[in-house]
Amino acid sequence: MAKRKKKTTRTPEQEARWERTTKLVEERMAYHSEMSRLLREREREQARLEELRRAAGER
Repeated sequence: MAKRKKKTTRTPEQEARWERTTKLVEERMAYHSEMSRLLREREREQARLEELRRAAGER
């Protein structure tokens, strides 16, 4: 039977710091995913405009 590590209890300060850190990480991940979504959207729009310009130039 493997020995189990004793679960340590966090102090309220440690718990509060953990909550803040977790919240910040989640906010940062949300920010980055939103930014990359906007960037992809902008790249698609640029490609579409380029296609339109090319089509107009061929006329």
